[in-house]
Amino acid sequence: MTSKRSVREQLRGIPLFKAFCDDDHSMGLIEKAMEERQARGGQKIFSEGEAGNELWVLMHGAIEITKSTLAGESFTVAKLTDKMGVFFG
Repeated sequence: MTSKRSVREQLRGIPLFKAFCDDDHSMGLIEKAMEERQARGGQKIFSEGEAGNELWVLMHGAIEITKSTLAGESFTVAKLTDKMGVFFG
């Protein structure tokens, strides 16, 4: 999927990556390490408590972060969009 904004432009808006954005070598390494993945609406990316070893950068669209109550009911903690320059994982 091609974005109107380049990967580098998108990463420039994320504080975690901002220090590297003017260093072509570092940005090349970061971009090379990235893998684009797509999720369908309503698809769970991962669940609370699962072990993980990935950092997700929201490039297109929106996600909801949910939690479960002790009674097992789900509620939304946050809604994030690609315009917010966010990462999670």
